[in-house]
Amino acid sequence: MLAALMPMLAPYLAPASVAPDQFKLESQGREWTVHYAGAELSGAKRPLVVVLHGAGGSGDQYLIKNGWQSAAEKEGFLCIAPTGQSAIRGQASSFRTNPNLWNSGQLNRLSPRARINDVAFLDDLLRHAVKSLNADPHRIYITGHSNGAGMTWRYAAEGNVPLAAIGPVMAPPWVMPNEKSRAIPVLAIYGLVDPLVPWNGGKRKNPWGQEQDMAPILGELGRYAKGMGGRERGMSPKMPGPIQRYEFGPLRGGAPFTALTIDGQGHGWPGGQESGLPASMIGPDTRHLNATTKLWEFFKKHSAS
Repeated sequence: MLAALMPMLAPYLAPASVAPDQFKLESQGREWTVHYAGAELSGAKRPLVVVLHGAGGSGDQYLIKNGWQSAAEKEGFLCIAPTGQSAIRGQASSFRTNPNLWNSGQLNRLSPRARINDVAFLDDLLRHAVKSLNADPHRIYITGHSNGAGMTWRYAAEGNVPLAAIGPVMAPPWVMPNEKSRAIPVLAIYGLVDPLVPWNGGKRKNPWGQEQDMAPILGELGRYAKGMGGRERGMSPKMPGPIQRYEFGPLRGGAPFTALTIDGQGHGWPGGQESGLPASMIGPDTRHLNATTKLWEFFKKHSAS
């Protein structure tokens, strides 16, 4: 099936036309490629936004196609987008046969990829950004899409570098926080007609043909919020228009926890460029919300103590 879709996947698989700057980071005996844009690497300390791509993607794609490079240049923050490790080490990465992934907690625990500690990698990356890239240690934010959103949830629960806020897009948390987890401001975003992350739960098939039963997203968000001292059942005042909100906060220390749903939106990054993947696979796109703009507006309100 996927072989037949390759012509339609070409825009998604093609490299971005204007590549951001990049550097290599050694972590756990592996070399990781990290793209960056926005703030100068010297001078005043700047806020840092880390963007984690979805399965099969790459850091440079997400900086350009979803508007993070232009937002960083306009707003003056540093934005870095690492590329995850491929499923099979030693072979070239490929969306169809060897996708770049994050160990978000959803991978098969027996797979070689699940043995790579991506929390430790992000620890290394954030420390490097603070030490060498002039990132402000009190204004570090992580967002991610799909598999990258799952990794965002996981790092917020298990990471060792304090975050100021997170913004997962189109994925439930696969790893829940515990009593040692910091309560971090959250803004999560979901599409109500996303076939890959069904809001009401049920069976889904990913682009590689694997089927999985998923719990309703609202309940998983409640479990995560409860682990950080918030409400297990989100309060949802009815709002006019296609966007609804659920409030699970305040968390410990007063941190907010908000989830937004977008009527008519599939799995794509809201407000980003089209991925090139067919709607039959990922659902439709709308222009009801620009996730990049919304998340930066949220991030810049928060700092870590």
